[in-house]
Amino acid sequence: MSTPNVAPAGWYPDPNDGRRQRWWDGYQWTAETATWPSEAQSGPLTAPPDTDWRTPWVWLVLILPLLPILPAFLIDWSSIYRIDPVTLQPDPAAQLALLTSPAYLASVIGGWLCYALAIVFAYLDWKELRARRVPRPFHWAWTFLSSYVYGIGRGVVVHRRTGGGLAVVWVSVAILVLSIVLGVVVSVLAVAAVFAQVSSFS
Repeated sequence: MSTPNVAPAGWYPDPNDGRRQRWWDGYQWTAETATWPSEAQSGPLTAPPDTDWRTPWVWLVLILPLLPILPAFLIDWSSIYRIDPVTLQPDPAAQLALLTSPAYLASVIGGWLCYALAIVFAYLDWKELRARRVPRPFHWAWTFLSSYVYGIGRGVVVHRRTGGGLAVVWVSVAILVLSIVLGVVVSVLAVAAVFAQVSSFS
């Protein structure tokens, strides 16, 4: 005589309320219920003691966005904003020449290349942290928004997991400020070139 196939005793989703569990004694449901174990109850999200939070990848992620700004300092803004001495109007040909200047192309193409590399390096950084048993490190996909978003988020989360790594946060903020300053300097150089052209005909 064969026995019917029944589930072994254990906790199963409550047939009356899927948000909790109910004890099945092997023959019938009992009155015992329990909540589903939450992630917080499964243990603290901490890495093993003395886990090294440093990887070479995270520093590359942070430095790369600065590189495309540097070629902008090599652009001859005065020639691009050349003004016709008769009409005092900007020369369109000179402005279009910007799009083919080596420094401009290096800045634009280098910007996209550095953006792609930053994403790759963030993935390698995230993968390395997981290999070092850092639980749930800040996800590399945040780099699609910005390298600085990844750097700051990574630093905060790794600090919670390992007790160290806040240096990444401060370096991220410092490089972000530096990139803004460099951008302002390039803008000032461009505007100064325009005013120099205008004042030479006034």
